[in-house]
Amino acid sequence: MTHPIVWFELASDDTAGAKRFYQEMFRWKIEDMDGYGMVKVNVAKEFGAGIKANPGRGHVPSHWAPFVGVEDVKTATKKAVKLGAKVIHDAQQTPWGIVSTVLDPTGAPLNLWQAKPEKK
Repeated sequence: MTHPIVWFELASDDTAGAKRFYQEMFRWKIEDMDGYGMVKVNVAKEFGAGIKANPGRGHVPSHWAPFVGVEDVKTATKKAVKLGAKVIHDAQQTPWGIVSTVLDPTGAPLNLWQAKPEKK
């Protein structure tokens, strides 16, 4: 697979309720990191997920948003726009890489993710 999904987040209007639900539903272990719930799930290969406060509360319902790995976030964001997506957050640096957020043509959120290069 060339462009794997590398992360999921649930932006929730009720993070405590969401954490309870996913812990009970799937027995996911959720570690609190200053209000951010780091979800530990069993998968064949390392994969992560998180639960955070909904930045669009009142305008966007609670939702899951995948982070899809790309070679270059800026190029991928431009391609998404050409294919009908709308940019919500343009490329921004994080401690772990670069991310942008778009709404696909149907209105679903999607994060484009460029991981920070590993040090050799």
